[in-house]
Amino acid sequence: MPTGPLARPTVGLLLDYRLFFKKVKEEMEQTDIDEIIRCISELRLSTYKDKDLKEYVNIIKKNQKIYPAMHLMEVIFRNKAHAAVSEILQVKDWLLEFNRENLDVIKSFSTLSKTSKEKSFWKMIFCKKNEIHTENEKTVSYENLKKEINCAYKSSIEIARVKKRSVIEGDLIAALTFGFWTTLFSKPYSNILGDKGLFIKTFNEINFNEIGKIGTKEYSSKESAIRKNINDIRRNRNRVFHHEKLKDYEKTEKLIWEIISQMSNVSHDYFFNSFNESI
Repeated sequence: MPTGPLARPTVGLLLDYRLFFKKVKEEMEQTDIDEIIRCISELRLSTYKDKDLKEYVNIIKKNQKIYPAMHLMEVIFRNKAHAAVSEILQVKDWLLEFNRENLDVIKSFSTLSKTSKEKSFWKMIFCKKNEIHTENEKTVSYENLKKEINCAYKSSIEIARVKKRSVIEGDLIAALTFGFWTTLFSKPYSNILGDKGLFIKTFNEINFNEIGKIGTKEYSSKESAIRKNINDIRRNRNRVFHHEKLKDYEKTEKLIWEIISQMSNVSHDYFFNSFNESI
Protein backbone atom coordinates (compact mmCIF):
# COMPACT_ATOMS: atom_id res chain seq x y z
CA MET A 1 0.00 0.00 0.00
CA PRO A 2 1.51 3.35 -1.06
CA THR A 3 2.54 5.83 1.57
CA GLY A 4 3.62 9.52 1.56
CA PRO A 5 2.15 12.45 -0.38
CA LEU A 6 0.69 10.24 -3.11
CA ALA A 7 -1.19 8.02 -0.73
CA ARG A 8 -4.99 8.17 -1.00
CA PRO A 9 -6.60 9.74 2.09
CA THR A 10 -8.74 7.48 4.22
CA VAL A 11 -12.52 8.00 4.55
CA GLY A 12 -12.04 9.21 8.09
CA LEU A 13 -9.52 11.82 7.01
CA LEU A 14 -11.85 13.07 4.26
CA LEU A 15 -14.63 13.53 6.80
CA ASP A 16 -12.24 15.47 9.03
CA TYR A 17 -11.34 17.78 6.13
CA ARG A 18 -14.98 18.33 5.25
CA LEU A 19 -15.94 19.12 8.82
CA PHE A 20 -12.97 21.48 9.11
CA PHE A 21 -13.86 23.41 5.95
CA LYS A 22 -17.56 23.45 6.90
CA LYS A 23 -16.64 24.99 10.25
CA VAL A 24 -14.37 27.57 8.58
CA LYS A 25 -17.16 28.44 6.10
CA GLU A 26 -19.70 28.82 8.92
CA GLU A 27 -17.33 31.07 10.86
CA MET A 28 -16.73 33.20 7.75
CA GLU A 29 -20.48 33.42 7.09
CA GLN A 30 -21.14 34.42 10.69
CA THR A 31 -18.43 37.08 10.42
CA ASP A 32 -20.12 38.41 7.29
CA ILE A 33 -23.52 38.36 9.00
CA ASP A 34 -22.12 40.23 12.01
CA GLU A 35 -20.69 42.87 9.67
CA ILE A 36 -24.05 43.27 7.89
CA ILE A 37 -25.85 43.57 11.24
CA ARG A 38 -23.43 46.31 12.28
CA CYS A 39 -24.13 48.14 9.00
CA ILE A 40 -27.92 47.87 9.31
CA SER A 41 -27.88 48.26 13.13
CA GLU A 42 -29.13 45.87 15.78
CA LEU A 43 -31.87 48.33 16.74
CA ARG A 44 -33.43 48.22 13.27
CA LEU A 45 -33.19 44.43 13.10
CA SER A 46 -34.45 43.94 16.66
CA THR A 47 -38.06 43.85 15.43
CA TYR A 48 -37.29 40.79 13.29
CA LYS A 49 -37.22 37.30 14.76
CA ASP A 50 -33.63 36.30 15.61
CA LYS A 51 -32.50 39.37 13.67
CA ASP A 52 -33.37 37.49 10.47
CA LEU A 53 -31.70 39.25 7.53
CA LYS A 54 -33.70 37.26 4.98
CA GLU A 55 -36.95 38.45 6.55
CA TYR A 56 -35.63 42.02 6.50
CA VAL A 57 -34.80 41.74 2.78
CA ASN A 58 -38.16 40.11 1.97
CA ILE A 59 -40.04 42.91 3.71
CA ILE A 60 -38.06 45.52 1.77
CA LYS A 61 -38.97 43.71 -1.47
CA LYS A 62 -42.66 43.56 -0.51
CA ASN A 63 -42.64 47.24 0.43
CA GLN A 64 -40.87 48.06 -2.83
CA LYS A 65 -43.68 46.37 -4.74
CA ILE A 66 -46.43 48.38 -3.02
CA TYR A 67 -44.53 51.69 -3.01
CA PRO A 68 -45.44 52.95 -6.56
CA ALA A 69 -49.20 52.77 -5.93
CA MET A 70 -48.76 54.33 -2.49
CA HIS A 71 -46.67 57.17 -3.93
CA LEU A 72 -49.23 57.77 -6.69
CA MET A 73 -52.11 57.87 -4.21
CA GLU A 74 -50.25 60.42 -2.10
CA VAL A 75 -49.51 62.70 -5.08
CA ILE A 76 -53.14 62.63 -6.27
CA PHE A 77 -54.45 63.13 -2.73
CA ARG A 78 -52.21 66.17 -2.12
CA ASN A 79 -53.27 67.86 -5.35
CA LYS A 80 -56.96 67.04 -5.04
CA ALA A 81 -57.07 68.21 -1.41
CA HIS A 82 -55.21 71.41 -2.28
CA ALA A 83 -57.58 72.17 -5.17
CA ALA A 84 -60.59 71.51 -2.90
CA VAL A 85 -59.31 73.92 -0.23
CA SER A 86 -58.57 76.52 -2.92
CA GLU A 87 -62.16 76.28 -4.12
CA ILE A 88 -63.57 76.51 -0.58
CA LEU A 89 -61.44 79.55 0.34
CA GLN A 90 -61.72 81.06 -3.15
CA VAL A 91 -57.94 81.56 -3.07
CA LYS A 92 -55.84 79.73 -5.70
CA ASP A 93 -52.46 79.93 -3.96
CA TRP A 94 -53.74 79.69 -0.39
CA LEU A 95 -50.51 78.23 1.01
CA LEU A 96 -48.41 81.11 -0.29
CA GLU A 97 -51.06 83.59 0.84
CA PHE A 98 -51.10 82.02 4.30
CA ASN A 99 -47.32 82.38 4.50
CA ARG A 100 -47.65 86.00 3.33
CA GLU A 101 -50.12 86.49 6.20
CA ASN A 102 -53.07 87.24 3.95
CA LEU A 103 -55.67 88.30 6.50
CA ASP A 104 -58.61 86.59 4.76
CA VAL A 105 -56.82 83.22 4.64
CA ILE A 106 -55.49 83.53 8.18
CA LYS A 107 -58.95 84.45 9.44
CA SER A 108 -60.39 81.28 7.89
CA PHE A 109 -57.93 78.99 9.66
CA SER A 110 -57.81 80.92 12.94
CA THR A 111 -61.36 79.77 13.62
CA LEU A 112 -60.31 76.13 14.04
CA SER A 113 -62.96 74.43 16.14
CA LYS A 114 -62.33 73.20 19.65
CA THR A 115 -63.38 69.60 20.21
CA SER A 116 -63.41 67.72 23.50
CA LYS A 117 -63.99 64.29 21.94
CA GLU A 118 -60.88 64.12 19.76
CA LYS A 119 -57.31 65.15 20.46
CA SER A 120 -55.96 67.15 17.59
CA PHE A 121 -53.30 65.58 15.37
CA TRP A 122 -50.86 68.25 16.48
CA LYS A 123 -51.34 67.50 20.18
CA MET A 124 -50.60 63.85 19.61
CA ILE A 125 -47.41 64.78 17.76
CA PHE A 126 -46.02 67.63 19.83
CA CYS A 127 -47.31 67.12 23.39
CA LYS A 128 -45.61 64.88 25.94
CA LYS A 129 -47.38 61.89 27.36
CA ASN A 130 -49.41 62.57 30.52
CA GLU A 131 -48.73 66.31 30.24
CA ILE A 132 -51.53 68.50 31.57
CA HIS A 133 -52.84 70.76 28.80
CA THR A 134 -54.20 74.17 29.64
CA GLU A 135 -53.94 75.70 26.15
CA ASN A 136 -56.98 76.13 24.00
CA GLU A 137 -56.96 73.34 21.36
CA LYS A 138 -57.89 75.91 18.72
CA THR A 139 -54.68 77.86 19.40
CA VAL A 140 -52.48 74.73 19.44
CA SER A 141 -53.88 73.51 16.10
CA TYR A 142 -53.60 76.90 14.42
CA GLU A 143 -50.05 77.56 15.59
CA ASN A 144 -48.83 74.21 14.36
CA LEU A 145 -50.61 74.62 11.04
CA LYS A 146 -48.74 77.91 10.69
CA LYS A 147 -45.47 76.24 11.68
CA GLU A 148 -45.89 73.48 9.08
CA ILE A 149 -46.59 75.90 6.23
CA ASN A 150 -43.74 78.21 7.24
CA CYS A 151 -41.31 75.26 7.39
CA ALA A 152 -42.47 74.08 3.97
CA TYR A 153 -41.86 77.54 2.56
CA LYS A 154 -38.35 77.73 4.01
CA SER A 155 -37.44 74.29 2.66
CA SER A 156 -38.71 75.36 -0.78
CA ILE A 157 -36.47 78.42 -0.99
CA GLU A 158 -33.37 76.40 -1.91
CA ILE A 159 -35.26 74.44 -4.59
CA ALA A 160 -36.48 77.70 -6.11
CA ARG A 161 -32.99 79.19 -5.96
CA VAL A 162 -31.49 76.26 -7.87
CA LYS A 163 -34.22 76.58 -10.50
CA LYS A 164 -33.64 80.35 -10.60
CA ARG A 165 -37.20 81.33 -9.79
CA SER A 166 -39.32 82.32 -6.82
CA VAL A 167 -41.16 79.82 -4.61
CA ILE A 168 -44.40 78.65 -6.22
CA GLU A 169 -47.48 77.01 -4.76
CA GLY A 170 -46.48 73.61 -6.14
CA ASP A 171 -43.28 73.71 -4.08
CA LEU A 172 -45.30 73.99 -0.89
CA ILE A 173 -47.76 71.28 -1.90
CA ALA A 174 -44.85 68.86 -2.36
CA ALA A 175 -42.91 70.02 0.72
CA LEU A 176 -45.77 69.60 3.20
CA THR A 177 -45.99 66.20 4.87
CA PHE A 178 -48.63 63.62 4.03
CA GLY A 179 -49.73 63.97 7.65
CA PHE A 180 -50.46 67.65 7.04
CA TRP A 181 -52.86 66.82 4.22
CA THR A 182 -54.67 64.04 6.08
CA THR A 183 -55.07 66.36 9.08
CA LEU A 184 -57.16 68.78 7.00
CA PHE A 185 -59.82 66.05 6.94
CA SER A 186 -59.88 65.67 10.74
CA LYS A 187 -62.75 66.87 12.93
CA PRO A 188 -61.09 70.07 14.20
CA TYR A 189 -61.23 71.34 10.60
CA SER A 190 -64.89 70.47 10.06
CA ASN A 191 -66.32 73.98 10.39
CA ILE A 192 -63.66 75.42 8.05
CA LEU A 193 -63.37 72.75 5.37
CA GLY A 194 -65.32 69.56 6.05
CA ASP A 195 -68.74 71.19 6.33
CA LYS A 196 -68.02 73.22 3.19
CA GLY A 197 -67.55 70.20 0.94
CA LEU A 198 -63.90 69.17 1.38
CA PHE A 199 -64.76 65.47 1.15
CA ILE A 200 -67.14 65.97 -1.79
CA LYS A 201 -64.62 68.02 -3.76
CA THR A 202 -61.64 65.74 -3.05
CA PHE A 203 -63.40 62.40 -3.47
CA ASN A 204 -65.55 63.62 -6.33
CA GLU A 205 -66.05 60.19 -7.89
CA ILE A 206 -68.21 59.15 -4.91
CA ASN A 207 -71.89 59.89 -5.46
CA PHE A 208 -72.56 61.81 -2.25
CA ASN A 209 -76.08 62.67 -3.46
CA GLU A 210 -77.06 59.08 -2.83
CA ILE A 211 -75.51 59.15 0.64
CA GLY A 212 -77.11 62.27 2.07
CA LYS A 213 -76.54 65.96 2.67
CA ILE A 214 -73.70 67.38 4.77
CA GLY A 215 -74.55 67.07 8.45
CA THR A 216 -76.78 64.02 8.12
CA LYS A 217 -75.99 60.79 9.94
CA GLU A 218 -75.36 58.98 6.65
CA TYR A 219 -72.97 61.67 5.39
CA SER A 220 -71.05 61.78 8.68
CA SER A 221 -70.71 58.01 8.58
CA LYS A 222 -69.18 58.19 5.10
CA GLU A 223 -66.84 60.96 6.24
CA SER A 224 -65.65 58.78 9.12
CA ALA A 225 -65.04 55.84 6.77
CA ILE A 226 -62.96 57.99 4.39
CA ARG A 227 -61.09 59.55 7.30
CA LYS A 228 -60.24 56.09 8.63
CA ASN A 229 -59.05 54.90 5.22
CA ILE A 230 -56.66 57.79 4.59
CA ASN A 231 -55.28 57.52 8.13
CA ASP A 232 -54.74 53.78 7.66
CA ILE A 233 -52.80 54.54 4.48
CA ARG A 234 -50.79 57.23 6.29
CA ARG A 235 -49.77 54.77 9.01
CA ASN A 236 -48.92 52.06 6.49
CA ARG A 237 -47.02 54.56 4.38
CA ASN A 238 -44.81 55.39 7.34
CA ARG A 239 -44.21 51.68 7.93
CA VAL A 240 -43.26 51.13 4.28
CA PHE A 241 -40.88 54.10 4.30
CA HIS A 242 -39.17 52.68 7.41
CA HIS A 243 -38.96 49.16 5.93
CA GLU A 244 -41.42 47.79 8.46
CA LYS A 245 -43.79 44.91 7.79
CA LEU A 246 -47.45 45.54 7.01
CA LYS A 247 -50.15 43.30 8.45
CA ASP A 248 -51.83 42.72 5.10
CA TYR A 249 -50.15 43.81 1.87
CA GLU A 250 -52.96 42.71 -0.42
CA LYS A 251 -55.62 44.54 1.62
CA THR A 252 -53.48 47.70 1.77
CA GLU A 253 -52.82 47.75 -1.98
CA LYS A 254 -56.51 47.18 -2.69
CA LEU A 255 -57.43 50.10 -0.42
CA ILE A 256 -54.88 52.36 -2.14
CA TRP A 257 -56.41 51.73 -5.56
CA GLU A 258 -59.91 52.16 -4.13
CA ILE A 259 -59.00 55.60 -2.74
CA ILE A 260 -57.44 56.60 -6.07
CA SER A 261 -60.62 55.57 -7.90
CA GLN A 262 -62.69 57.67 -5.47
CA MET A 263 -60.65 60.73 -6.45
CA SER A 264 -60.18 60.08 -10.17
CA ASN A 265 -61.45 57.10 -12.16
CA VAL A 266 -59.42 58.15 -15.21
CA SER A 267 -56.18 58.25 -13.20
CA HIS A 268 -57.02 54.93 -11.54
CA ASP A 269 -57.61 53.13 -14.86
CA TYR A 270 -54.56 54.62 -16.59
CA PHE A 271 -52.05 53.96 -13.83
CA PHE A 272 -53.47 50.60 -12.74
CA ASN A 273 -53.12 49.28 -16.29
CA SER A 274 -49.74 50.95 -16.78
CA PHE A 275 -48.31 49.47 -13.57
CA ASN A 276 -49.30 46.00 -14.75
CA GLU A 277 -47.62 46.37 -18.13
CA SER A 278 -44.09 45.05 -18.59
CA ILE A 279 -41.39 47.64 -19.22
